[in-house]
Amino acid sequence: MRLMNFRLYFSFAVIVLMPAIIIARLLYIQVLNHPKFEQMANKQVSEKKEKNSERGIIYDRNMDILAMNVTAVSLAANPRQITNTAKFAKDVSEISGIPESLIVEKIKSRKDSYFVWLKRQIIDETKCYDDESIEGLRTVSEQRRYYPYGAVTAKIVGVADVDAKGLSAMEKVHDKFSVMKKTIEDYKKLGKGGKIKISPDILECRVNVVSTIDAKLQYIAAKEIEETAQKFKAKSAFAVIQDPSNGEILALACWPSFNPNEYSYATEDLNVAGFQEVYEPALHLS
Repeated sequence: MRLMNFRLYFSFAVIVLMPAIIIARLLYIQVLNHPKFEQMANKQVSEKKEKNSERGIIYDRNMDILAMNVTAVSLAANPRQITNTAKFAKDVSEISGIPESLIVEKIKSRKDSYFVWLKRQIIDETKCYDDESIEGLRTVSEQRRYYPYGAVTAKIVGVADVDAKGLSAMEKVHDKFSVMKKTIEDYKKLGKGGKIKISPDILECRVNVVSTIDAKLQYIAAKEIEETAQKFKAKSAFAVIQDPSNGEILALACWPSFNPNEYSYATEDLNVAGFQEVYEPALHLS
């Protein structure tokens, strides 16, 4: 009888206490510690990134554009989805012009990863890149810098690299304004290491710059200095045009120059001869 009563009491206790324990646990997780566990769950499916504001437009004194942003296409690959590297390299090379050997090299160097860049920031409106027709290919839309005056303003305006970091001249100074204003971007994590941006683009945070340069005078100075340097077979030359009333620089042309819209320049190409190089004392002003 006592054993039977003990079993009844024990069963009753289990039936009563187990739901109570479960309810208490749920109360602890979903009510008392809800913010903590919600944060842990969000970290698994979402990600926040802090980034500098988008680079603004650089104008001359008459509001002609010297540097701006344009949309470009970058090609990437997911090596884990590629079953035939040779065929993948051939297909991508046909639509992009990237050498097959380079594609194979990049895929093999990151064969255990989910992402590898193939080529960054391609501007070619005549080509269409369909990432659905080639297994493992990814297309990414990015912003890159474009310089309408090309080599004419390359030295004084400067350049920014593929990650929008200023490397020289005005573009390097412009970094200070971009760092001052930051934006927070929200991303939702996808399967197989991917993610998608869910926050809207905030363009109003960018800082535009109006310089003292006159694009027309800059063009004239660049043309004259090139002709003069070639006539006298000079190794290099530069010309500066200033407003005598206030010292503002209206033009600064250097020769030889380079095309800032192509990432094929050397570090020494970024030097501004009129500011950064040392010359013997002589008659420089006229």
